[in-house]
Amino acid sequence: MPKRSEEKLTEAFVKKAVPDPDGKDLTFFFRDVPGLGLRVKPSGVKTYFLQYRDKYNKRQRKIVIGRAWSKKQLDGLNPTRAIDVALKLRVAVKDGADPAAERDGNRNAKTVSQLCDEHMKATANVLKASTLALDKIRIETHVKPLLGSRAVASLTRDDLEKFLADVSRVKMLAPARNAVARPLRHG
Repeated sequence: MPKRSEEKLTEAFVKKAVPDPDGKDLTFFFRDVPGLGLRVKPSGVKTYFLQYRDKYNKRQRKIVIGRAWSKKQLDGLNPTRAIDVALKLRVAVKDGADPAAERDGNRNAKTVSQLCDEHMKATANVLKASTLALDKIRIETHVKPLLGSRAVASLTRDDLEKFLADVSRVKMLAPARNAVARPLRHG
C-alpha cells in the first residue's frame, strides 16, 4: 500500500528510505508534484515514477522517470531533476498525452529489419528469383546493417538521406567486381 508523505522530496528523504524488512516494495508519494513517487525495492534500488490518469480513458497509468542517484547509481537522478521531469510529464498529460502508452508503443514498434523480413516473405511468390536475390543482397548488405535495429516510426527524412548518402559512398569506394589491377603508366 502506498505511503503518503507530507514531506517534500529531498535528497535526505531518499537516503533515509530503506527497503522493507518483509521483502515488499515500498512506495512513497510527495507533495511536490501530484503523483510523483519513489519506489524502494527489497534489493535497495530506488526509482522515481509518476502515477496519473490519462485524460481520455481515465485509466490510472504509471511511468518510470528513472533511478534515484546513489553512490552505486552515479548516473541516477537527484530529487530536483526528478521533480522537473515529473512536472513536464504532468503538463504533457494535461495536454492529452499518455507517456506510458507512448513508451509501450515504442517498445512494440516494428523495426526496419522486421519490415524487411516481412517484405521478403510477402514477395517470395510474386517477384522473379533474380529480383528476390537482388533485394536480399541489398537488404543484407545495406539496409539491415545501417538501419535494421531502428524503429520504422522513428525514421526521419534526414535519417533516410544519410542512409542513401552512406550507401552511395560505399558503392563509389568499392572496386568494380571485374576490375583488374594495372600498373600506372607514366609518361
